[in-house]
Amino acid sequence: MTDPVGPEIPNNTNGHELTHETDNDGEEFTNINVESSDFQTTLTNEQQEDILPSKPKLQPIIAPDMFPPPLVTCDNPEDYPESYRKNSEKEELILTFVENFRRQYHYIYRDRKPILLTPLNECGVPKFVCTTIQPTMLAFSELFQWNLGAEFIADHLNYELLDPAHELPKTLWSPTKVLADQRGNCFDYANLLCSLLIGAGYDAYVVSGYATREVCYMDTTRLPNPYAKKKHEERMEQIKAQHKKYTVKPPKDLTSKYDAYMHQRRLDQIQAEKNRLQEEENKRIAEIEKPLPDPLYGIRVHAWVLVLPGKREVPEAFFIESTTGHAKATNDPEYLGIESVWNHQNLWVNMQDCSNGCESLQFDLNDQARWEFMFTYSTNLRGAVTTSLNTLGGSAILDEEEEKPTVETTQKDIELPPSWVLTLNITPKDFQKRYPHSRKTYFYKKTRVEKYAPYSMKDGIVLKVSEFADYDFKELIYVTQKHEHRHDKLEIREHDVRTNMVYENYLPGRSDHLKGKRL
Repeated sequence: MTDPVGPEIPNNTNGHELTHETDNDGEEFTNINVESSDFQTTLTNEQQEDILPSKPKLQPIIAPDMFPPPLVTCDNPEDYPESYRKNSEKEELILTFVENFRRQYHYIYRDRKPILLTPLNECGVPKFVCTTIQPTMLAFSELFQWNLGAEFIADHLNYELLDPAHELPKTLWSPTKVLADQRGNCFDYANLLCSLLIGAGYDAYVVSGYATREVCYMDTTRLPNPYAKKKHEERMEQIKAQHKKYTVKPPKDLTSKYDAYMHQRRLDQIQAEKNRLQEEENKRIAEIEKPLPDPLYGIRVHAWVLVLPGKREVPEAFFIESTTGHAKATNDPEYLGIESVWNHQNLWVNMQDCSNGCESLQFDLNDQARWEFMFTYSTNLRGAVTTSLNTLGGSAILDEEEEKPTVETTQKDIELPPSWVLTLNITPKDFQKRYPHSRKTYFYKKTRVEKYAPYSMKDGIVLKVSEFADYDFKELIYVTQKHEHRHDKLEIREHDVRTNMVYENYLPGRSDHLKGKRL
């Protein structure tokens, strides 16, 4: 008996010669002479498993790209100017300095989150945030005041949320693209508004920080109605008493002082009870309006505008929420912290504690203990032209006169490159149209506000304020409409839904000289 050496294989299978040989121990074995490279394809699966050991199959490994393609958000990058599609030599050198600043900042302050320095523009090119601001003074006098300019930007654009909400955006569009598309996130809003405010002469800065969910979502349903209606009352003529020299003296007051004291005491008790009931009602309403807990409280990234005093007769520093156009105090509890601020000349990193929000922050940007600057100016940190770069322990400076600046050019004058953004322009048609698709709707506390562009509605309405009795905007109680450019000179029309009363006010110029009427 001999041990089997394997399955019986024919002597010749598809051109493969089989020979029987004897080894040194005298045992016979089969030698397979492979003449072609397709041996494994000619044998059956069972023969392959018995003759050749099976090899484990390698599973494919799917890994993210090490160098992902640049984020290009424009359809035709070739149609953009050259400054949008690539960086100049000076811009490349500034980006080198900024990267050095970022690395040293991250090395020293490891527990702090990164700051927005060089996001990509719409063509996928990294640009320094300071050069993205283009100070421009437009040809419309209404935009020369900060409140009207902020209101116009809030009305002119459609708001887009950051995604994800707790991370800085990877792109920052130019103000020209934001105006052309009429949309953008909070950084686009703030960047555009800051460009207009600086062009109008204000000391304005873009602020990168953190805010509440309601601010980041532009949720104004808990804010009071800024277009509160004027309650219509019958105008009674008041006849003032004419003081004559000879008048009859009034009769002597014989009221008991004790009775007057007791009467006033009862009135005070009644008023105290009313105040107590009103306070309880306010607490109940506040509990109803209290927002739900936010799992991302304190880390939601947001951008807004800071205006400092010193220019345009601004008495004190204040914030502007660029998404709504409303002014806010610097200690507003809805703003939870600041990472950095910048304008078209410099960038400052906040070194103050924000555990209590912005309540205790000082906005003296010349104070180096509270604000770490990137460029230091020779005469004034916020007003000089000659600058040098402070890189948290090291300095590198650029000479503007050199044709080809290099990193080795240190201890020389440096100037920030001019903005790569084209001069901003708003046509009279777009300014008059104002809103995307000529209309926009806002929601406030129990109030819906609808705005329309002039001449866009047949009845000439430009503003409609609808007040409701509930928070779900279902029970309508009062409607106020404002009209413009009507032939009958109608200006205000108020409708009390509960009493079905209508009040109309007219501008001067009617043939019948009618000023108002009640229907």
